[in-house]
Amino acid sequence: MSSAETVPGMATLIADPWWSRFTHIDDVDVIHVDLSPNAARESQALWFLNEWERERWTRYYPGAPRRRFALSRAALRTVLCETLSCDNDELEFGWVERGKPRAYVDGIPAPLHFNVSHSGDNGMLAISRDHQVGIDIEEISQVFRFDAIIESTFSPDEQATVSAAEKDHAARAFFEIWTLKEAIIKATGVGLSANLQCIATPPAMCGGAVTGQVRLPEFPDVCWRLHKFSGNDFVGALAVESVPSPVVEDAFE
Repeated sequence: MSSAETVPGMATLIADPWWSRFTHIDDVDVIHVDLSPNAARESQALWFLNEWERERWTRYYPGAPRRRFALSRAALRTVLCETLSCDNDELEFGWVERGKPRAYVDGIPAPLHFNVSHSGDNGMLAISRDHQVGIDIEEISQVFRFDAIIESTFSPDEQATVSAAEKDHAARAFFEIWTLKEAIIKATGVGLSANLQCIATPPAMCGGAVTGQVRLPEFPDVCWRLHKFSGNDFVGALAVESVPSPVVEDAFE
């Protein structure tokens, strides 16, 4: 990530920003957050949190859980303040329909949508002025026992895709599909009510395509553009609200 562009203006607030622009997709800014151990950064991050967030920070286990919460939350705050041209003490968070997060400035809903995900020492923020978004990132783990959950979360075709992958690439194949499903869930806000096995990812994306579209029966007038992305040690997916095109894969089987 060292070659990525630092988010404009943030260096004036923090001498060593731990977030940087990762990519820009469909009018969505995708920001990478470095969550690796760094005591100085964590100390700076805590300064950006409000009283409720600092109290929440104390409820995490010491070490990595506290660090990741502080760094990701502070990065979100500073990026949103930059985007909304507001002061940090004016920014608050809440939830709207289906438990989706929402930003407020002085109690007024902010004119943007955002979503957050992190895994291991990598985090991602997705921010859009005009579209609902969902993002998911997963650190690739070769020791994760995905075989214990794949039958209950993947369709037969998706299971076949993972089974067909070479042994060294099976974990990546699993997480590429998993993050697509999670991004859809987070974009729509269906949450725990969703049956992951019934959320079918586009066959072309299982086959290697990096973009695609899906539609859910709960949202007949909306389709969701899907994008895959990756780094050296993680894979991720972004779902962006869109107007349906003439031919769109149904996300539910």
